[in-house]
Amino acid sequence: MDTDDARPFLAKVMDRFLYPPPYIILTSAFSGSTDRADMLDQGADACVELPVDLSEILAILNAVMRREGRLRCVRTGSLLPCIAYKELLIDPLRRTVRMRGEAISLTPKEFDLLYLLANSPGIVFSKEQIYSHIWKAQGELGGNSVSDHISSLRQKLGLHPKDNEYIQTVFKVGYRFAESS
Repeated sequence: MDTDDARPFLAKVMDRFLYPPPYIILTSAFSGSTDRADMLDQGADACVELPVDLSEILAILNAVMRREGRLRCVRTGSLLPCIAYKELLIDPLRRTVRMRGEAISLTPKEFDLLYLLANSPGIVFSKEQIYSHIWKAQGELGGNSVSDHISSLRQKLGLHPKDNEYIQTVFKVGYRFAESS
C-alpha cells in the first residue's frame, strides 16, 4: 500500500480512535488578532493570550463540555433527534431520559410514550391512538394502561400529578406534550 492509498485508511482509523476529537487550546503572546485568526483557521479551538488566566481556561473547558453535551444529540439524517425541553432531555438512540440533570429510569413503554408525545409537541393523541401506537394493539381497555403510564411518567419525572408544563391532559380527549413558548 503506497502513501496515497494509506491516507484515507489512516484518516478513518484516527477518526475512530480520536472520537470525540481532542480540543486544541493554544497559549501564546500573539502579536495581534491576525495571528489568533490564523491559528484558529489551522485547527485550534481556542487561543489564549499569555500570561494565562486560569479562570479563562476553565471557562473554555466548561464551554467545550457544554458543547459536547449538545453534540451528542445532533440531528444526523435519518437518526432520531434528541428532544430537549426545559429541564427534560430525551435521547432516543440511547433510550435515556434526564430530568434536571438526573438520569430517570423508565420502562420501555414509558419511554416510548414519552418520546411519542414529546416528539410531537402540541399534538393531541387520544388514549386509543397512544395505545395502538405503543402497544401495537387495539382495544378499549388500553385507555386505562395509557392513563396509568402517564401517571407513572409524571411521578418518575418528579412532576405534579396534574402537571401541564410537560405532559398535558386534554379533558375527554387524550394527552399532548407542551409546546415551546
